[in-house]
Amino acid sequence: MPKPRRVAIFAEDDHMYINQVLGLKRGFEELGVEAHVGWPHLSGRALNCFADNYQPDFILEIDRFASQIQDLDKSIKHVAWIHNHAVHGRRVLENASGSHAVYTAILLKVYADEYFNGGDYRFLPTATDPSVFTDDNTQELFDFSFVGHMHEPLSDDLFNIPINVGNERSILLGEIISRFLKEGFHHFNVANNEIHDFLAEFYQQENPDFTVHHLPSQLKTFFDERLIRTISRKQVLDIILFISNNMAIYGNPDWKKWPEYSPYHYGSINRARELGQLFRSTRVNIHISPVTMHNRVLDVMCCGKGLLINRSRWDDEITSAQHYFTPGEDYISYDLDDLHEVAERALRDQDWFRRIGRNARRRILDAHTWRHRAAFIIDDLAQR
Repeated sequence: MPKPRRVAIFAEDDHMYINQVLGLKRGFEELGVEAHVGWPHLSGRALNCFADNYQPDFILEIDRFASQIQDLDKSIKHVAWIHNHAVHGRRVLENASGSHAVYTAILLKVYADEYFNGGDYRFLPTATDPSVFTDDNTQELFDFSFVGHMHEPLSDDLFNIPINVGNERSILLGEIISRFLKEGFHHFNVANNEIHDFLAEFYQQENPDFTVHHLPSQLKTFFDERLIRTISRKQVLDIILFISNNMAIYGNPDWKKWPEYSPYHYGSINRARELGQLFRSTRVNIHISPVTMHNRVLDVMCCGKGLLINRSRWDDEITSAQHYFTPGEDYISYDLDDLHEVAERALRDQDWFRRIGRNARRRILDAHTWRHRAAFIIDDLAQR
């Protein structure tokens, strides 16, 4: 494919996606490529109509594949970029195929299952915008801050939901949760297919031919998204709050339903520049996710601020921050065993931690802006 003249980019109607598609638009435009962005995703017929009028060289969609668009014109060059495995209850990697090119910002062997057939794909992390996430001198207000989603606490009613595992036999969801917790599953050390295998065992006791393919989507999402995320965030934040209660949490309203976190919840931040202001006004920013090359990681680094990033079972993979940045020089790594120690040092030794933040910003400017990502896409598609 020759260098594109114009492209179109679509994503979900969500502030995180909107910030990303607008950043990517600026990246393409810096390279002389006209770019249209829109949200939410259009229906197949509407997308066909748009393409007929706008005539883009390709349409890039975040977290949607061509096969998931009913009535899409097959002549449209569709590019899929995976950022999440589940979006608003929709499982992105189910019935996922048909796109001209596929990029992923997540490690698919963690989030996809054996039925994923998205085709030949390249790893492409998200990026950041130095014109938005600046390193302006900003008064520090908080010792620690965390930005992210939290699900509401598990209720007694939820524990008492019966799950039919076959042959008219039911098991309470609470019993499965209890077994799950005993297994020691953690967001940083377990892949989705391992969680699905664990769940399938309850059904296989009644039906040996049962496979993970037959698992209800809602049950998979509860365990591989809601429960696993809740466990990791609670464990980390409980340690941080033991060190200092000068803490800021930003995210969805369900944080308010947790008595231990509600006093530190300041609401949601939807605007990128406000996020940058928070990162700069925090002494120690914290990341909690198996996806360590996350957009928030890059945004914090772009602000020139030091960052704690959790270690992960997949730190040696191309998808990890460790593949692009150096622990101890560009960020500080932690796990549950040493979090208290490293967080206290980061708070106490601010000269050291600020030097790490400055190092990180230099690395960002060298290779991790939206212009870099747009250039990668252009070069990669030119070879297909």
